[in-house]
Amino acid sequence: MAEKVNIIVFSGDLDKVLAAFNLALGAAAMEMKVTLFFTFWGLNVIRKDKKVSRTRGIMRKILSLVNR
Repeated sequence: MAEKVNIIVFSGDLDKVLAAFNLALGAAAMEMKVTLFFTFWGLNVIRKDKKVSRTRGIMRKILSLVNR
Protein backbone atom coordinates (compact mmCIF):
# COMPACT_ATOMS: atom_id res chain seq x y z
CA MET A 1 0.00 0.00 0.00
CA ALA A 2 1.44 3.35 -1.05
CA GLU A 3 1.81 6.03 1.59
CA LYS A 4 0.04 9.34 1.09
CA VAL A 5 0.88 12.89 2.14
CA ASN A 6 -1.72 15.66 2.24
CA ILE A 7 -0.51 19.23 2.72
CA ILE A 8 -2.79 22.22 3.29
CA VAL A 9 -1.37 25.55 2.12
CA PHE A 10 -3.42 28.29 3.78
CA SER A 11 -0.89 31.12 3.79
CA GLY A 12 0.51 33.15 0.94
CA ASP A 13 3.76 33.92 2.79
CA LEU A 14 6.76 32.87 0.75
CA ASP A 15 8.53 31.01 3.56
CA LYS A 16 5.46 28.91 4.39
CA VAL A 17 4.73 28.11 0.75
CA LEU A 18 8.34 27.09 0.11
CA ALA A 19 8.23 24.83 3.17
CA ALA A 20 5.07 23.15 1.86
CA PHE A 21 6.64 22.66 -1.58
CA ASN A 22 9.83 21.25 -0.01
CA LEU A 23 7.80 18.75 2.03
CA ALA A 24 5.85 17.77 -1.08
CA LEU A 25 9.02 17.36 -3.12
CA GLY A 26 10.65 15.23 -0.44
CA ALA A 27 7.58 13.01 -0.15
CA ALA A 28 7.35 12.64 -3.94
CA ALA A 29 11.04 11.68 -4.04
CA MET A 30 10.22 8.91 -1.55
CA GLU A 31 7.53 7.69 -3.98
CA MET A 32 4.60 8.86 -1.86
CA LYS A 33 1.36 10.15 -3.31
CA VAL A 34 1.27 13.90 -2.59
CA THR A 35 -1.79 16.15 -2.51
CA LEU A 36 -1.48 19.91 -2.03
CA PHE A 37 -4.69 21.68 -1.05
CA PHE A 38 -4.65 25.48 -1.39
CA THR A 39 -7.16 27.47 0.64
CA PHE A 40 -7.67 31.01 1.94
CA TRP A 41 -4.58 33.16 1.23
CA GLY A 42 -2.75 30.15 -0.18
CA LEU A 43 -4.91 30.47 -3.28
CA ASN A 44 -3.08 33.66 -4.17
CA VAL A 45 0.06 31.59 -4.76
CA ILE A 46 -1.45 29.60 -7.62
CA ARG A 47 -3.79 32.19 -9.09
CA LYS A 48 -2.96 33.20 -12.63
CA ASP A 49 -4.26 36.76 -12.31
CA LYS A 50 -2.36 38.32 -9.43
CA LYS A 51 -4.88 41.11 -8.95
CA VAL A 52 -5.12 41.13 -5.17
CA SER A 53 -6.12 44.47 -3.76
CA ARG A 54 -3.44 45.93 -1.52
CA THR A 55 -5.31 49.15 -0.75
CA ARG A 56 -5.99 49.88 2.88
CA GLY A 57 -9.67 50.06 3.65
CA ILE A 58 -11.14 52.30 6.33
CA MET A 59 -11.39 49.45 8.87
CA ARG A 60 -7.75 48.48 8.34
CA LYS A 61 -6.67 52.09 8.84
CA ILE A 62 -8.67 52.33 12.06
CA LEU A 63 -7.26 49.05 13.39
CA SER A 64 -3.71 50.14 12.61
CA LEU A 65 -4.29 53.26 14.72
CA VAL A 66 -5.78 51.25 17.59
CA ASN A 67 -2.93 48.70 17.60
CA ARG A 68 -0.18 51.29 18.11
